[in-house]
Parts: sequence; C-alpha cells; structure tokens
Amino acid sequence: SEFPQGEREVKKRDVIGRNVRDLRIHDEYSTDIEVNALWMSDEVRQHYVDIVARKKGLDVATKADLREGHLEKNDETLAFYVLVYTPELHRSDLHDKEPFWSLYLKMPDGQKRQPSSIKEVDVVDLDPTIKEFFGHLLTPYKRAFVVNFPVKAFAKDGFDDEDIKMDLVVRSTKVKGKLTWDLGEGDTTKHTTEDYYWIEYL
Repeated sequence: SEFPQGEREVKKRDVIGRNVRDLRIHDEYSTDIEVNALWMSDEVRQHYVDIVARKKGLDVATKADLREGHLEKNDETLAFYVLVYTPELHRSDLHDKEPFWSLYLKMPDGQKRQPSSIKEVDVVDLDPTIKEFFGHLLTPYKRAFVVNFPVKAFAKDGFDDEDIKMDLVVRSTKVKGKLTWDLGEGDTTKHTTEDYYWIEYL
C-alpha cells in the first residue's frame, strides 16, 4: 500500500516576484553587502493571510478580521522584511545608532525619509510564511530585520500600490545601491537583482 502524501500549497510566485528585490554591492572581487527586501504590500499581506487561514483552518469571519488588521497596517507604514549579509558581521548592524550601512526610502519627487523603526528578528524565529516567501534567499549567514517607514510622511492620503514607485537606498559613507519597486511599469513579476560592480564614490 502507498503512504498518503501531504498536499502541497503552490506559492503565488507572481505576487512574491513583484515584491521582492535583491541588491549586491561588490568591491572588485569581494561582496561588500547583499540585501534581499520583501515589501509588505497589500497583495503580499493578503497572500500571507490566505496562507495562514488555510494553515490554521480559519473560518470566513476570522480570516476577514485578520485581513483587515493586516491591511490597516499599510495605512500607517511602508514595511519591509530585509535580509542582510556582510563579510564582517558588525557591518550588518542596521539597527545601530550609527550603522556602517544605512537605509532610507526615496520617492520619484525626491522626497527622502529615514526608517521610523528597525528591529532585528532572529532568523530562527522568523515567521515560517515569511521564510517561504524568501525561499532560497534565506541562509544561515544572513540577518533579518523589519524596517518601517511612515506612510504619511510621503503621502497624506496613502499610496496606490498598483502605481507606486520607490527606491530603498542602501548606503555607506562612500558607496550606495538601491532596490527599486516600479509597479507602474507593466510586468514586474520576475524576481530582479541589482548588482553594483563598481564603487560609486559620493
């Protein structure tokens, strides 16, 4: 007789592809920093709720309440899960008061904002669904952070996720790179990686 096999849930790779960005900055032949960022957009939060509801067997009303709570978060913050690898461990301390690498958000009109909060999450304790979203990008050599930016610092009435364009800038004193979301540019379902092979001195 055959052993019963568990049913596998299929991830919506188009949703993940639209919202995950990668960045690597190289100094000649070595990697200075690698960053993987997942924007917790409305569609990612809804996809998250769908998975959790199936996993826990939630009824319709409970699932609706969970979805509403998640979407309300996006009225206040632009939130990202950020994975970081640097050869020197201390250089990945994004939550330090004066970190080696800093993050800020830049909009097309030139507005720049610093994070309202950066919290490190032990990779072991990272939400299992978020781990699934990152897939092979999550390794034991990376550190995980939750990075929040205040929505109303950019737009009083919030954002339309379908048209948003923004850069998450990663910068040291001498070099920078950026992870770009431009959902008004048509098909952005492919997971994209930005490689910076030449140092850009500022």
